[in-house]
Amino acid sequence: MGKSKAYKQAEVKEYLDLVGQDDEEKASKWVIETQDQVSKKEKSVEADTLTKLASVKRRKFDYLKYMAQVAEERFKLIDWPPGFTWKIGIKDDDKLHLIFRYKRKFYGRGIKCTGMEVYDLNAINVIAVQAENTVDQIMHPIKTESGIYLK
Repeated sequence: MGKSKAYKQAEVKEYLDLVGQDDEEKASKWVIETQDQVSKKEKSVEADTLTKLASVKRRKFDYLKYMAQVAEERFKLIDWPPGFTWKIGIKDDDKLHLIFRYKRKFYGRGIKCTGMEVYDLNAINVIAVQAENTVDQIMHPIKTESGIYLK
């Protein structure tokens, strides 16, 4: 059973009171503790993902399918501005593609899955970072001092 709304609000208020206080020592301890909990959870999720990938590795299509699911979860974390659409695709040549669109222009990145789980997960994270950078460049084009926009 989930926590009540009032209980969640009380937790958030307590967190903000501790982090936003004047005593930096108390606030830093709370922030470090919270960050440690987040790091442990992320490592646990990554370990579970690696285990699942290793178990489906014998069947190439199942591996690619699960990689696509992992990629989709990662790409959902990107702050996509309004007007962007995106999708994940699998090609028959062991490639995983991220394709996104903005104002009739298509952008894409892809990886060829190696079958080595750690490298493939890292490649998904690299593509996500590259996609975020591309979105930032599209939304905030770089302009020189003379007013020329660079692409």
